[in-house]
Amino acid sequence: SGILLSFPHQPEVVYRSHKYYKLTTPYIPSYLAFREIDPLLELITQQCESKPHLTPNVILVDGNGQWHDRYAGLACFVGVKSGIPTVG
Repeated sequence: SGILLSFPHQPEVVYRSHKYYKLTTPYIPSYLAFREIDPLLELITQQCESKPHLTPNVILVDGNGQWHDRYAGLACFVGVKSGIPTVG
């Protein structure tokens, strides 16, 4: 799921999307990004193409960034692949 909020005043939902996605890769500890990057990038791409004026300045990801065992988790992967800064 993806939800886009406007700031800095009262947060307001300005875009919302979700997608059902069948995962084919098993969960392997420390490799979550390889399993979940495709559906996340599809949601980000869909939002940026349909409402480019709402392209986010930063993305909050429910996953590790530099706190990952290898110092580069899902949040870092999303930021690198999307070109948008992320916080995990």
